[in-house]
Amino acid sequence: MKMICTRFKAFESKCLRGFADIYVDEWGIEIPGFTLYEKDGQRWVNLPGQEYTDKDGMKKHRPIFFFKEKENWEPFKNAARDAIDRFKGCSDNSDQYTPSKNCCEKQDELPF
Repeated sequence: MKMICTRFKAFESKCLRGFADIYVDEWGIEIPGFTLYEKDGQRWVNLPGQEYTDKDGMKKHRPIFFFKEKENWEPFKNAARDAIDRFKGCSDNSDQYTPSKNCCEKQDELPF
C-alpha cells in the first residue's frame, strides 16, 4: 500500500507547519485535512479532525476517523508524514517548510 501527498499548504503557527491531503493508493481514497507539526526536532501528523465544544464550553478537536488497533496508527501516521516529505510541490512552500527527505524519493510499502 502506498500513500501519496496530493496537496500541501504551508502554514506556521506555534508548532503547526501545514495541512495536507493524502491519497491511499490501495484503498482508492483521498483523505483531506492532515496536519503536520514540528517541535524540538520531532515531526508528526494528526488525522483530519472536527472541532467541537465540550460540556464546559471549551473548544476541542477530535479525529474524524481512528484506528481500532493502535499498532496500525503508528505506521500509518509515519507513512503520511513521509508522503508529505516526498510531495513534489513541497519546494513551492520552501519559505515556510523544508522537508527532511528528498521530495521525489521512492515510496515504500506500508507494513500493514
